[in-house]
Amino acid sequence: MAIDRMSLGWLAVFTVVLVWSGWHPHDYYTWGLEVLPAVVALGVLALTRRRFTLTPLAYQLILVHCVALMVGGHYLSLIHI
Repeated sequence: MAIDRMSLGWLAVFTVVLVWSGWHPHDYYTWGLEVLPAVVALGVLALTRRRFTLTPLAYQLILVHCVALMVGGHYLSLIHI
């Protein structure tokens, strides 16, 4: 089960941003809600990598979206009405 260099790079970016976003976020509850879909997506993509391979562009766009979720989770808070 070899992982190519590009996949390792994407995984490194994902991990670094995830750790950064979890370091003193504005609100831990919101952070968890924002980051959970990204972590679930990582698991699903890792498990289905061999059977349902996507293009490198698709993986890059998914990574960009995950990074946006993690950055948003770090800075945003729930609006209390």
